[in-house]
Amino acid sequence: MRSRKLKNVVGLQCSTLEQKEEIWESKALHWRHIKHVRQDHISKKMSYQFLQSGQVFPETDSFILTIQDQVIATKNYQKFIIKDGSVKDD
Repeated sequence: MRSRKLKNVVGLQCSTLEQKEEIWESKALHWRHIKHVRQDHISKKMSYQFLQSGQVFPETDSFILTIQDQVIATKNYQKFIIKDGSVKDD
């Protein structure tokens, strides 16, 4: 367990990593990711290994998590789910 204080998005102090996760889970846009990572067949350690290894830029990892949460409307989503006819193949 981490001993240092963690700050959440609005700047409140969190004593533990569990409190940080609870706050994160309560956010409407972030709950999907944490729900998937907490499944029994998912390795939490391996899920975050790419973040800890420093192999991707911080902006890239935030895009990865955002896309995983289905917050960004990708071209595939716009074309096949929303049926937006203006979306063309690259």
